[in-house]
Amino acid sequence: MVTKGVADVPLFMNTPTGRLLMQFKSFAIASHQRALMRGLQERPMGFVTGTMFAATVGMFIYWFKSVESNRQGDLSDNPGRWIAEGLDRSGLFSIAFEVNNTIEKHFGIGAYGALAAAFPGSEQSGKASKYLNRSAAETILGPTGALIDTVIAAGNAIKGSGNGWTEGEINTIKRLVPFATLPGIRSLVEYLAMPAIKEAAGVN
Repeated sequence: MVTKGVADVPLFMNTPTGRLLMQFKSFAIASHQRALMRGLQERPMGFVTGTMFAATVGMFIYWFKSVESNRQGDLSDNPGRWIAEGLDRSGLFSIAFEVNNTIEKHFGIGAYGALAAAFPGSEQSGKASKYLNRSAAETILGPTGALIDTVIAAGNAIKGSGNGWTEGEINTIKRLVPFATLPGIRSLVEYLAMPAIKEAAGVN
């Protein structure tokens, strides 16, 4: 487990502006220092073996998170997508994938698409599952941007609720529910509450 140390993050991240712009990015930077840089000092075979093991664990996390969130339909049949998810969630290339996932979210080009393209017989639509529900504001400004964006979107959804709600609007309002992302509670929300709400709203 990576624990951030005093020297693992730039001084800029300890300023008010840095804290606002780099919320929850400290793990990525600390992981880069403590996992990747430390691993590169090992023998090549040791680093390759460690990378393969970490990527395997990352693939399991991808599967587990999809099942926990009732998103089994997001599980890809493309080996390239699984490799990308494994490397992304391994923590070894945390900074590289933070940059890649942001670019891929906005422009549709990046490591996920490239690795998926290596297996043309499988589906090609996958992007980083961690960024699946993140808005443009969240990818740039972090949780603060996400909160502002979600509150505005939820307000517009409630304002126009007379015409019925779409699945996207229901998911937006769900993100404002306290503790809905905690393990266990997330599964209850996704498997029990959300199907009932969508059925009541007439959303398939």
